[in-house]
Amino acid sequence: MITPGPAAKSPMRYASDTLAMILGDDSGSRLHWALIDPGHADSADLSFYEYDGAGTYFGFLSCAPKKTDKNLAIFQGVLRQVQKEGVSDRELAQAKSKILSRVVRSAERPMGRMRAIGSSWTYLGEYRSVDDELKAFEAVTRKKIQQVLERYPFDDLAILALGPAKKVGNAVGSAARKAIK
Repeated sequence: MITPGPAAKSPMRYASDTLAMILGDDSGSRLHWALIDPGHADSADLSFYEYDGAGTYFGFLSCAPKKTDKNLAIFQGVLRQVQKEGVSDRELAQAKSKILSRVVRSAERPMGRMRAIGSSWTYLGEYRSVDDELKAFEAVTRKKIQQVLERYPFDDLAILALGPAKKVGNAVGSAARKAIK
């Protein structure tokens, strides 16, 4: 699944990254608890990627073909719920903790730090220190996440399904129609 998000130059990118962590991180996220923990799917995630001039959320779901319809509906239900209700203080605090740890751990390795410097220079034309990045993520609030949800709603997903076309294609179509209503 793919849907638009803010570009690399947008200050909304920090709230978008935090929102993606809340929704689709591989552990402790809403998708994890809705699909992985109960054993409905093998994998489910949502990630945010910032690019020059555009950003995007990529969603991924892997499950048995016969469970696609139900699991896609659950996945889209998670997106609709956050769109409607926003995020909690607890979710925000957990996501920030994970992201801040990720930024620091990545900066401890030359490859991670050089990649961050190169991306910042390429997309923004500026040097951003680790402290700059930490402060930007620390400044993310529930209100900023709500602004992202208003500007980039999850109601226009492009979906690509791979698998037994007879089963997966039909399931995706019916789940998408139900989710949009």
